[in-house]
Amino acid sequence: MKTRFPRLARRATLFCCLFAGSFLLFNCSTKDLEYIDPYEFVSDDFEDIGEMPPVEDQDPEFTAPALGSVQNSAATQAIITDLGSGGLSTETQASLTALQNFSATLPAGVAAEAQALTEAQITAIMSTENFDGELANLESLLDDLPAEIAALLPSIQFTADYTGTASAAADAPFNTSFRRLAVAQAVTGPCAEAVQEAYAIVMEELTTTRDAQLASIQANYTRRLTEADARYESRLATLNADYDTYKAELTAVAVDLLQLAVALETTEPAIADQLKLAALIYAVEASSSLTAWYTAAVNLLEQKRTEEKAAVLTIKEALTATVNANFAALKAEADAALQQALNNCHNQGSGN
Repeated sequence: MKTRFPRLARRATLFCCLFAGSFLLFNCSTKDLEYIDPYEFVSDDFEDIGEMPPVEDQDPEFTAPALGSVQNSAATQAIITDLGSGGLSTETQASLTALQNFSATLPAGVAAEAQALTEAQITAIMSTENFDGELANLESLLDDLPAEIAALLPSIQFTADYTGTASAAADAPFNTSFRRLAVAQAVTGPCAEAVQEAYAIVMEELTTTRDAQLASIQANYTRRLTEADARYESRLATLNADYDTYKAELTAVAVDLLQLAVALETTEPAIADQLKLAALIYAVEASSSLTAWYTAAVNLLEQKRTEEKAAVLTIKEALTATVNANFAALKAEADAALQQALNNCHNQGSGN
């Protein structure tokens, strides 16, 4: 028997069949995707991401600057030795004549200071940084001396380390943090979640290594700054000890000249007068030279400390830039792998 359906009922039945068929097809598709290994697009995509290269952060070597010295006059010491032994060599006679000629050009006040000179005054002069009165006048006259008089006075021995300039650089810290790549097309589902977790693991390892390397670089930099300060303090202590040694040696020569003058006052008054003047000139020049040398040496030590700190800063900045560049390159690889894996997930069905 042939059954006839009204048009409305037929349409309703067709709709139900189509709906049921669509459901079965959708369920089948979903079942198929559920059995797709969600790590299929992860295990291979991130295996080629390299590791952060190690950092070679060797300590630089620094050499202490040669600070030079202030030396006694060999010619003056020869005078002391010669006259102390009762002799009068041709060289000593020439030196005394030069002193006599020079004394004639000095103000009367300077000659009076020389005649009244005592060992206590010599000690005081050697501890004076800024002279006044007749001694200041004498110090200014010593800036332009005849060669034969200059040879009788102490001299500063500077070194090649007293040339050069210090450099400076600004510290530019680098800080980057992230967790997951923001992609233009949002992909969800178990496959995408697996991809994101794999990416997070890779980046966590890279980030941990990068942070450890940067922390090590910073720690080395901080330690090297402390070491630069310690070297400066040690060198300054050595400089102070040298200063005391030179001061004692220079003072001894001035005192020897004065004592020799006193010993000759009765028998050789003219020579005694020249020796007193020599003692005064010697003490003033010795004190002035010591101050000039010490000031220059301290400046040199400070300059070297600045240069050493600039050098370790350069090392820190270079290594920091290298680490950050290595990290950026590996992150770019990981980002590209992540995007490709997410694209694969998307192509398999909305990220399921």
